[in-house]
Amino acid sequence: MTAPNPSRVLLLVALTSIGLAAIGCAEGSGCPTCPSEAPNPAPAPAPVAPPAAPTVQSLTVVGPATLQAGRDATFTLRATTSDGANTTPATGVTWTTSDPRVLGVSATGVGSAIASGTATLTASYQNRVATTQVTVTAAPAPAPAPAPAPPAAPSVTVAGLWRLTTTPSLNTRGCDTTSHVYEVRLTQTGSSVSAASLTTAQPGLRPIMIGSVTAFRFTGTMRDASSIVFDINITETGSDGNQYQTTGLFTGSMSGSTITGPFNGNLMGTSRANCQSAGHTLTFVKQ
Repeated sequence: MTAPNPSRVLLLVALTSIGLAAIGCAEGSGCPTCPSEAPNPAPAPAPVAPPAAPTVQSLTVVGPATLQAGRDATFTLRATTSDGANTTPATGVTWTTSDPRVLGVSATGVGSAIASGTATLTASYQNRVATTQVTVTAAPAPAPAPAPAPPAAPSVTVAGLWRLTTTPSLNTRGCDTTSHVYEVRLTQTGSSVSAASLTTAQPGLRPIMIGSVTAFRFTGTMRDASSIVFDINITETGSDGNQYQTTGLFTGSMSGSTITGPFNGNLMGTSRANCQSAGHTLTFVKQ
């Protein structure tokens, strides 16, 4: 028997080892001498769709329900979107009014009240509409003009004691045709004048109307430094027991210490004879 060739034996052993090693790496035996393999890449994530934009769900017109004629007011539109937010659109809003004779509206939502009545204001936005009703009330009546300022106080005063003589015209109907004489004390506040007292003066100068003054109203106004107007009402009781009344308006001019002018009114006695005072003159002389 021929002995095996040592070289062949070694070659056979080497080839056998290499084959076994290849088989082990192929089977995933974890052999440290096996060449490493690259890992498989992770799968790419699926694309995510962006969130949908919120959409308008409702609209509300915000502004006054009542507006006075001649006034303006700004109306705004409030939009509630699907995400629950409230916004005020700055553009894209269309404003209209149901009755421009009552309420006008601008492109920016400024309402102008024109006349009394009711109008519906409509705002349109993104195919939706909102309305509100506005009542226009009448404008208030203008304030009355201020009362004119009282006349300036005259630069002269008529306060003090005066002798008043009335000179009636001749009359044949039974009325007194003599001069009447009084003493009157005037007071003055600014341009307002009134009598503080009135008495008959020197009865001997009044042969018919001898008696006392039982009632009187004697008020006037200094129009300027040289004229005065009096409203006069004097009631007297004569010595005969009868009452006599003088009523009327006196307009006098002042010159120095004398005021004189016509008296327009009536002289009346208990006989009911009514003497018109046309042509009567009153004269005041400062005492």
